[in-house]
Amino acid sequence: MKIIQRVPFFNLALLAALSMITMAKCKPKNSDDLTAGEVERIIHNPASAEADTREYLTAISGGPFVFDVGEVKEGTVIKHSFYFTNSGKVTLEKNRVQSGCGCTVAEFTSEKTLPGARDSITVSFDTEGFPGAQERTITLICNTSPKENLFTIKAMVIKE
Repeated sequence: MKIIQRVPFFNLALLAALSMITMAKCKPKNSDDLTAGEVERIIHNPASAEADTREYLTAISGGPFVFDVGEVKEGTVIKHSFYFTNSGKVTLEKNRVQSGCGCTVAEFTSEKTLPGARDSITVSFDTEGFPGAQERTITLICNTSPKENLFTIKAMVIKE
């Protein structure tokens, strides 16, 4: 009488899953095969990207991106436009702006800037309630390396 040893279903399923994972990892990938999610991951974390990120990222040049207005009376709204150039080879895509508080806001004219084109971001700081030395920064997050670009307004706010 022959004894047939049965392989549990779980072991077969595990072997099949591991085989599929191994085959998927072996597929070569070129930049044309990247999904939108993979491009997003590259843009937001270029240090760990597997693909060559240079073709997806750009740079901002110009600056300095610090504006020191000097002394102003408390309650003054300081407004300054920072001009920059997309110095990369791909379209600059402005994803979002971050501010440290509600007293500082930013506006930009368009969400995209073509390579070589000049653009600006306008930063406003309402000094009401902020006497003394002040420094307010807006962070523009876009497809640049590094992804965070800082624009700063400095002022000595004189209380009335």
